Amino acid sequence: MAPPSTTASIPTPMHAKPQVIQSQSDVIDRFLYNVESRMVQQSSVFETAIEITNTSSRRAMIHEHGHGKLTADELDRLSLLSTAAISARESSQRMNRNGNSNGGSDGDGDGGCIDASATNENDFSWFNVDIDSVTQLSGYLEEHIKSAMFIDLIQEARIAFGDNEIMWFDPNVRKNSPGMQQFVILRQGIQAATILLSIMVTQGIDRRVVNEDAIESIISLMRNHIGKNLIPALSSTGHTASYSPNTHAHTNTNTNTNAGQPPRKRQKTNETAKTETSGQKKAVKFTQQALIKFLKHIYKPITSTVGLLTNLIERLDLLVQSVAIEDQPLLSICSSVMSSLTIDPASAAGSQENISLTHAVQMTCVSLVTTIFRKNPMHRIVILEDLFPLFLQIPTSKRSIRTFAVRAGGRNIIKSKNENVERGIVTPCYDGSNGDGQAFIQVITLMILHIIQSCVTMPHSLPSRDENGAKLSSGLLECERSCVVIVSLLIQRVSKKGDEGGASEFRPILSNLVEDLLRVQMLSEFPAAEMLLVEICRKLCGDLLGNSAVGGGRKLVSSEATYLTTAMDTIGTICSDISAQIACAKQCPLVFPEAVDLETVKRDADPSNDSKEINRCFCGRTTLTDTFMLDCDRCHCWFHGSCVGIAKDNLPDVWVCDECTMQLMVLDQMKIFSTKYGREGSTLDQSIGELSNGDKVHIMRVLLLNFLSHQETLTLSSFSSLSRQFHLAKFLKDIDRSNGGNDGLLSSKTEIMCAHFLDLWNCKNDGSATITGASCHNQHCEYLSEEGNAKLMLTLNSAKSQLVSSFPQLLGVIIALMGDDNIVSLRKLAVKALSQIVQVDASLMSQRRIREAVAKRFNDEAISVREAAVSLVGTFVLQTPELANSFHSPLLSRLDDSGISVRKRVIKIFRELILGNPSYPGHVAVFTKLLSQASDRKGDDGVRDLVHETFRILWFPESKAYRTKSANLAVVTPLKGTRCITNAGNTAKQMLEVVALSPSSRHLINLVQEMIIQGTNSDGLLQYCASIVASLIEELVIFEEHRDDLTADQAGLQLVSVLATLDVFAEASPPLMRNHYDTILHYLKADNGVPMKWESFIVSHVCKILSHVSSSLDNSDLQRLGRGDLPRDVVNITYRFGMGSTGAAVECLAKLATHTESSRSNPLAKALVKLAKTFYSHLVKMKDVTDDFSKMKNAKERSNVHRALSVLGHVCRFHNDESTLLLNGEIAAFVAVSPSDLTWENLPTSSFVLFKQYLEKLDTDTKCKALRAMSGIFSAHPRVMLAFEQEGVLQEIMSDNAHPALQLESLQCWREILVIEEKRVESGEAKRQMESNSKISTSEKISGDQDGDASLIGSVCIQHSPRLYQMTASMDSKVRLHAILLLETLRRQGLLNPMALVPVLFGLLGDLNQSQSRVTALKMLMEETEKRPNMIRQLLSDGIKKCFRFQQKMNKDSNNAKCSTGITAVLTSKNLHEKDQIECIFGQTFKDSIRTSRAHSIRVIKSLLNNFVGKDLVLSPVDRVPMLSFMSEVIAYLPYNHLGDVLYIVNRINSIASLDGSEIFARMNTFLSSFGLSTNDADLADVDHLEKVSLTSNPTDANSIEKIDIIQFSELCSEASAIMLLLRLSNFLCEAYTGVTSTRLRSFLPGEKERITDRGISRVNNISPFKSQITINNGIISLIHLYREFKKVMRTFDTSQESSSDDDRMEMNTE
Repeated sequence: MAPPSTTASIPTPMHAKPQVIQSQSDVIDRFLYNVESRMVQQSSVFETAIEITNTSSRRAMIHEHGHGKLTADELDRLSLLSTAAISARESSQRMNRNGNSNGGSDGDGDGGCIDASATNENDFSWFNVDIDSVTQLSGYLEEHIKSAMFIDLIQEARIAFGDNEIMWFDPNVRKNSPGMQQFVILRQGIQAATILLSIMVTQGIDRRVVNEDAIESIISLMRNHIGKNLIPALSSTGHTASYSPNTHAHTNTNTNTNAGQPPRKRQKTNETAKTETSGQKKAVKFTQQALIKFLKHIYKPITSTVGLLTNLIERLDLLVQSVAIEDQPLLSICSSVMSSLTIDPASAAGSQENISLTHAVQMTCVSLVTTIFRKNPMHRIVILEDLFPLFLQIPTSKRSIRTFAVRAGGRNIIKSKNENVERGIVTPCYDGSNGDGQAFIQVITLMILHIIQSCVTMPHSLPSRDENGAKLSSGLLECERSCVVIVSLLIQRVSKKGDEGGASEFRPILSNLVEDLLRVQMLSEFPAAEMLLVEICRKLCGDLLGNSAVGGGRKLVSSEATYLTTAMDTIGTICSDISAQIACAKQCPLVFPEAVDLETVKRDADPSNDSKEINRCFCGRTTLTDTFMLDCDRCHCWFHGSCVGIAKDNLPDVWVCDECTMQLMVLDQMKIFSTKYGREGSTLDQSIGELSNGDKVHIMRVLLLNFLSHQETLTLSSFSSLSRQFHLAKFLKDIDRSNGGNDGLLSSKTEIMCAHFLDLWNCKNDGSATITGASCHNQHCEYLSEEGNAKLMLTLNSAKSQLVSSFPQLLGVIIALMGDDNIVSLRKLAVKALSQIVQVDASLMSQRRIREAVAKRFNDEAISVREAAVSLVGTFVLQTPELANSFHSPLLSRLDDSGISVRKRVIKIFRELILGNPSYPGHVAVFTKLLSQASDRKGDDGVRDLVHETFRILWFPESKAYRTKSANLAVVTPLKGTRCITNAGNTAKQMLEVVALSPSSRHLINLVQEMIIQGTNSDGLLQYCASIVASLIEELVIFEEHRDDLTADQAGLQLVSVLATLDVFAEASPPLMRNHYDTILHYLKADNGVPMKWESFIVSHVCKILSHVSSSLDNSDLQRLGRGDLPRDVVNITYRFGMGSTGAAVECLAKLATHTESSRSNPLAKALVKLAKTFYSHLVKMKDVTDDFSKMKNAKERSNVHRALSVLGHVCRFHNDESTLLLNGEIAAFVAVSPSDLTWENLPTSSFVLFKQYLEKLDTDTKCKALRAMSGIFSAHPRVMLAFEQEGVLQEIMSDNAHPALQLESLQCWREILVIEEKRVESGEAKRQMESNSKISTSEKISGDQDGDASLIGSVCIQHSPRLYQMTASMDSKVRLHAILLLETLRRQGLLNPMALVPVLFGLLGDLNQSQSRVTALKMLMEETEKRPNMIRQLLSDGIKKCFRFQQKMNKDSNNAKCSTGITAVLTSKNLHEKDQIECIFGQTFKDSIRTSRAHSIRVIKSLLNNFVGKDLVLSPVDRVPMLSFMSEVIAYLPYNHLGDVLYIVNRINSIASLDGSEIFARMNTFLSSFGLSTNDADLADVDHLEKVSLTSNPTDANSIEKIDIIQFSELCSEASAIMLLLRLSNFLCEAYTGVTSTRLRSFLPGEKERITDRGISRVNNISPFKSQITINNGIISLIHLYREFKKVMRTFDTSQESSSDDDRMEMNTE
């Protein structure tokens, strides 16, 4: 490379012109002369050229030999001139736009030096230079461009690194460094390209200078430099490409490289070889890290060319604007510059500097693409299509995906939004914004918005009104078309099927784009964002509705589920942002002044007087000190400089606040409309009252245009100009398509408003006058502050935005999709989308249609939809707790939901709701439900754990156990300021409320017990429970103090609630009441002043508390209780109250009397024996009075007998002494002693004899009471029950001959005995009794056979299990219910064979008249399904038959009104639309155990269909047909979830009908021909004689009818009925399920591979119910009609089969 030289060192040739150059052409000529002279001196080949005086000849010689290179200094000087030329061009254009263009003057220059002193650079133009000189200079510049066109510094560096050439790029050795030589060539090539472009864009330049080859060379240089050098350098990714140490192919270093030649192999020059000494070479380890370090030295010089590159791109932009370029170069320019969007500066070290450089490059590239897009409409589609491959290459990291900063949009608005976010009103700022409210978007989003806005055109008048009534053309038409293309191309890629590729990559791209658009749509610079969002919504809503049935019947398309998810999420995001805008616009609107008057000025206000200073800043801060503030020059109010966007060192001469600006703007507009448009009565001297909405919109539009004009003046960018024109076109479109214009003071005619805005199209603000054309008042600025403009955009958009106006329609689409009954995923996605919106603006839930739509989803058949609906309502009620009552009942009902996730979600919602509002009105009902969930042992463990965790937080916060899990369980955002209930008194009060309204406290008892047993901090929990008990005792004291203020009923209820709650803790942990039982003893006297019903409950609870506490008492406690009034009070209870209170009293006295530390001499034991003697004596007295107590006239006597039996039975239940007779069960040796001889020891034996005598009485009530009393003995001494059963008495009691009431009593007794024994074993009481019994040996204690008695009782019941199964089919519904409850208890204890039990359970599923029996059977089946799913599948077919026989038996008694449902396999209920909803009674079992596997489904379906084939050797035709009707109804309404199941059924039915149907018809034809009713060769299409006869009024009158063998004919008709039912079933399934088409049926193969698209089958609503009834009997008339229907059905079937065959043949011919 030639050494650098300067013009001063070049000697002046002898023919040089000595005079001063006066013109610009002379300047360039002298420059070229000096260049040529330098070149001549450097080469002896051209010595003769010095002698040539002809300039053109000399230049031609030099150019011919190729030495047309310029030095660096020469290029720098030319760059200065080119910059001056461009500046002069832009200045001239600005002056021409402002109507004040001035011509430039020539400058001066001296000798050969070209600098600022040589000429006036501001007026320099290449147009003034001689064309020959420009052409010569262009040739020099082209040489530089072609030399640099293929230089790839990164690849050269990688190769040098592979060759260990560590000195390849050394900035300190410029002459000898190959890398530096190439870099200098590259830089000079870019510099030459910018100079050449400045020549080409000169106005009026000769077109010969604009060389197409030169343009292509410039484009190639730019493309190569951006793609191969700049992108890897800025992204620091040069090391990622594949390379090899032995690779030498790279760009040519020869400076004479011709454009268009491919890079050649690099050869070491001699000069380079000499410099590579052994001392300079170092061994470099070939590692990735070393390569990265080596390449860092190359990156910095490359990035230093960014300034030159941006100049080159900017001048290319000017070239595109001024010169017509061919299509291929234009598209090449676009693809080259758009690749710059793939730069990822965040991946580089020192990325902040790289980000700035990247931003500079990308902004110029965006501008260039925008210009090409605007100037070349024919290429727009191609450019847009090129964008989408680029989307896949743009950076995806969070730091680099969004690098373009956008305005914050007003500090106060953002502050308001952030405050509202905390309250759940407005969406939070996106993650692309920093703490100061600065937001960022993707550069590619910026490009899309700019190219759309660049398509705007100035509207023009139409010859006539269009279809919308407009007089002006739309200036946004091309913009809208571009939007449609962009959205269509993007959605097309997003909606691709999974196997087509690309969809998964483009879906996040759509989300990111929408996020960017939402971020900038409120900024005035990006009006196209709203247009894009509207089009995206339109396209996505169309696709969603196309996939739904709500758009008009069956769905039109079938999109992939992930696309539907993306589409609905996008719609929800957009709608939530719109809702946030609406809510924010209501809170932060642009407030117009109440009155507008030019004279409304605070003249008395003095800025220098602190006493009169008024702070009206919109931030709300009242302080006036320690911060910079401004004074409005009109109203003299003060504002913070930071709020209005003015710094202290940049103060304007005049500043007016927003309110005064709006006032003056109104006056300016009034002047314009009065003077320019002839508006009458509009003068400046009048006061103007309140502005109309139309006036306000007009003022906001003008202020917005002024703001954009101000932005254009500041930035000197065309982007603001395009934004302004876009807004103007939008305003004109809105006004032109309105029917009345404004309704206010400014204008009432559309024509005037349109003319006004058309006048503003090309009018700019030059700083001295406003764009409105009116003079300024006091030189004020006619645009608002940043904050004011943000409010303006918010208010204007909420009033006139197309996106905001479409919000109701978008919301309607979401609500409509929520009601799609066919596609579950759409309903779920729609609910989630609505949840996004409600989370932003909870007030939307006040709309009736939204509430109703959400309420319907609470009962949706899909769990996912119900969960989404519950989450939505949870969001709403947690944000607005005061409105939670409106959704209390629906939420409460979901606690019983079958979906586990739904129940969990509801529990969390209620937990957070009660935490935030402990006095929530519905908390009692919530706690009651939660307690039942906690006690459900068969329920989900996760739900139960969550309930326990909830109660730990709400009721037992002192237990530290919950703190380890609560953080992991909380998924619902808690309310701000929530707190735990840490007061034991509050917990006690809430428990009281729950107990008061709950029918049983058993659930609460279970909860407290599990808390104590399972808690990790049991000691702390026990202490807290003791505090609760103390609080309850305190409640008793308070109750007694305020008893007089309550009514008797109120007092009774409150007292019972407290005692019942104390009973809870006494049973859960008896020591808790150890120190408090004395407080409640006086309530046993039953003189509490409350009604008798409450007295009964009071004494019952007190007795139960004492029974529980008895285990923790010692001998002194028992002695003290015995000496008191307790024995007498308890005995009195047995005389006064009912069986419940009596049983509690006896239990209390028995447990205290039989305490291990109590003796027989204790008053309590004596009182117990005395009580037993009293009732024993009465029974002995009355046993021979009568054999039928129901006939006794004295009802009191009968009642006393029944009371005696009950009390004595209860006493015997707690008898724990084992005599020899009792141990052996020798009931034959039992003797009823006289009352005087009755002792505690002989009480069970004597009482048993007496009970047995009463059991033999004739009246049922006495028998039941005796059996109940006897069960007390059985419970205490199981061997007695075994001996009693061996006598056959139990069998007699449970037989059909026994009265149903006695059967019912026996079932209840046996179950009660089993439950008592089960509880005794599980509580540990059996073990304690065994250990305390001295008669049991040590070995027996070690064996731990404490449950032997329970097993003994169970074995007795097992012996009668066949009878128990029979009792489940009893005609008495109560007997059926308690039989299944007893079987459930036996099954739970493992005493039943599941193979025998399951068919019985299937039968009970048909018990439609006793819902509780059916529910219990279904629950047991579900539990068996979990344990033994294979067994359920095997027994389903037999179970269906069992169910049919059960219903058949129930319906035989036609006089039974309760059995009026008929034989049916379905349950019919009303849905939310008050329409019948049909469900198969075996549906749940099918869901749980069968349809989870396709193989299982097919196997079960096949077994069901096999029942329709062949003869039934067991059932008669009359019995078989109803059974098949029942089974066909089951198949019709089973809940299939796979299309293959339905297709298999239809395919199997077609096969059966084709084979068996034809065979049955043939047999029928043969049979009837023997009677002359048909012929042997009759065809199915022929109408035989019997068919004709069937159409007559009396078929029996026909000949030969009486000769028919009815038995044989009925058998044939029975087989035909099976075919008829199958064909009905096939037709029903084809109509009931979507996707069952003739095409799909023809292609279906039973053994084909499962198709993914067949999953998730949906059922069609509003179809006729399946007709399963077929009447058949031995009557000839019914058989004849059935025959006719069979032939009709078979004809239809044959016709459809023939049609299907024809279609198959047509398809084959087509192929």
